[in-house]
Amino acid sequence: MYIDPRVAHGKTRFELAEMPILHGRGRTQDLIASVNRVMEGSSRLGSREYARRLQRKAIPELRRMGAVPFVGNESNNTIGGIIGALYFTQDDRGVQLKRLVWTAGDRCSHDFLLMRFEPHALARCMQRNGVLSLPEIALEVNAAAAFALPLLGAAAAENWTQVGLPTPSGIFVGNLSKGFAVMQTYFCPGQNGRTSRWSGYREFFKEAVAAVQADTHCGPAIAAVFEAAKVGGGVAARFPFLMDSHEYTPDPDDTIWDQARASAARPEDRHIHAVA
Repeated sequence: MYIDPRVAHGKTRFELAEMPILHGRGRTQDLIASVNRVMEGSSRLGSREYARRLQRKAIPELRRMGAVPFVGNESNNTIGGIIGALYFTQDDRGVQLKRLVWTAGDRCSHDFLLMRFEPHALARCMQRNGVLSLPEIALEVNAAAAFALPLLGAAAAENWTQVGLPTPSGIFVGNLSKGFAVMQTYFCPGQNGRTSRWSGYREFFKEAVAAVQADTHCGPAIAAVFEAAKVGGGVAARFPFLMDSHEYTPDPDDTIWDQARASAARPEDRHIHAVA
């Protein structure tokens, strides 16, 4: 179903301002307060017992709050985290993916902003998938978020400037700076028969996309892709455009529809004849 881009952008702005969307959109302070509540009375525990209790009690609580918890090394962090959680927040700037980590040393929580989906990217995702509400693209956004932690770390190691996060139906694309990604658009490579340099990139990560669709960890699959790519000089050697900044290009479909609307609005193009 064709979705007018003006309608998709309008719905996106409205829903970002008015509606709670996607799982795990709880605010940082809500998550911290919830974990502090289940950990009450733990201040005198030794470090090992504290860590065991944190994993035993906090992980179920984080899931209840709609976040996606992980344990220790799964976070790929360098600050000694015991557990952590990925979760979403939203405002008029878009949907943000954040990471919250509880550390062993100071027993404190630390939050990081990993990625932002800009309103334009969300609107394009709605438009390309033929839907008119943000909850209907939750699968696409969540799949991109599953890629975020392992892929952004590997991309930073190769010094990419732009990054693509494959999803079951398409790909989010944006710029990467110091481990933080701003996803600026979304499209389905090769749609409508047009060639796209992102088609090969998305195919390159097909096993990781399959892991996400199967609801399993995609980290090992992404790591395997990067390890195999080292033989040829890395992923960026295969797709050198990753070293260039993402730049907006007009959508050909938008141009066609804009011309059609303009033509329909001209009186000389209206073939309506009065009946005598």
